[in-house]
Amino acid sequence: FPWEEKEIYFHGHPNIQAYLKRLVPTLKQVSKVVISGSSAGGFGAGISWPTFVEAFEDIRVDLLDDSGPPVAPIEGRWEEWMEAWNVHFPEDCPDCDQGIEHMVEYIRTHILPGNKMGLISYESDAIISTFMSIFPSTFKERLHAICDVFDDEDNAHYFVLPGALHTMLIAGFESAETANGLPLWRWVEKMVKDEPDWSSYRP
Repeated sequence: FPWEEKEIYFHGHPNIQAYLKRLVPTLKQVSKVVISGSSAGGFGAGISWPTFVEAFEDIRVDLLDDSGPPVAPIEGRWEEWMEAWNVHFPEDCPDCDQGIEHMVEYIRTHILPGNKMGLISYESDAIISTFMSIFPSTFKERLHAICDVFDDEDNAHYFVLPGALHTMLIAGFESAETANGLPLWRWVEKMVKDEPDWSSYRP
């Protein structure tokens, strides 16, 4: 808020690296890992996904992103985030700091071929659109554009519901379902269990 002044230091990447030093040896016998986050946690999980994939080497790492969609914010906001958050991108993605579309392309070409991604979002998320300084209608357009990209990928699906609410895994998990009666919990179960009929849904 304008009347508050404080300095915040972000150390997400070093923290993730510290976690992985313990997690990888502990989970070396598993066949699959699923990382997930809601809202800011969704963004964090998505940006950290390549780090997890690299650390677990031959073990599949899937991403379940709730309300942290890779949608482009207002011009200049991505650069502000990169500086404020001290983001660390993969070394083989030199353009990732230039815009979220470069990160999406990197995920498509380097991560998705061997791993799965599930995206959960409301069409006009009022919290994320405000955070990105774009109109909810613009957010909706850009979200659907990302869904179009996912439609060309076998390992990426989405669960998009109408409305301007925010998060489904934190709030509304038991009541969230598609118009044809598929509940969110069942969609997540299909993803985690690798059921062949796991697919995308949007209004």
